[in-house]
Amino acid sequence: MSLFIFGDSHVDIYRYSNIHKYYSNTSIHHTDCENATRTGLFMPYLMNTIANRGDQLLGIYFDKITSGDHVMFIFGEPDCRIHINKQIVQYGRQEDEVIDTLARQYIHMILHITRSTSTHGIVRYVMPPAENEVWSNPTYKPHGSITERVRYTNTLNDKLKELCEEYGLYFFDNSCNNQVTYENGSLKHTYIIGDTHYNSDALPYVNAEIDKFYADFFNGTTLS
Repeated sequence: MSLFIFGDSHVDIYRYSNIHKYYSNTSIHHTDCENATRTGLFMPYLMNTIANRGDQLLGIYFDKITSGDHVMFIFGEPDCRIHINKQIVQYGRQEDEVIDTLARQYIHMILHITRSTSTHGIVRYVMPPAENEVWSNPTYKPHGSITERVRYTNTLNDKLKELCEEYGLYFFDNSCNNQVTYENGSLKHTYIIGDTHYNSDALPYVNAEIDKFYADFFNGTTLS
């Protein structure tokens, strides 16, 4: 059995993780980066992007997937950092409605993809937001306070977990959240690289989350 991971830049920590021990093969795809390499154009792959066009954008990978494989989706951090707040402030939408709509459309697209490929879907949590005084690229700086962004993230994760349970998908929970966050829920600076990403010091916690997930759902055994 193979594992295919599709996501934004937050997939990269998994290249160095222990997730490989649970599968005969793992294939990890930083999707917007790979798309830029193919086309010469950079387009962020948000949770909202996948929710609306995931079958089209990820379809180039489907011929490599075999019935029964696992497919993991890692999207949503930029949505919580920028776009949820923009929908609320600029378009006057209600916070709960924005998050509920995003989560439902995302899960329904994942269901469509996994059913059409006869695979098992894994939805990984949206990682905690970072609170930085200076951002290396102002284009991607946060919209909304850290309190708001922590709330968006937690609410979105709760909704994703609820929907996964409802529709029979696996939800990969943030079981080490308390170890890598401050009391206010933001990601500790000691575990950050590149403004928002887990660094190598966070890897032991990432590995612990992986082991817990596979212990909870698959008895911690290698899947073949």
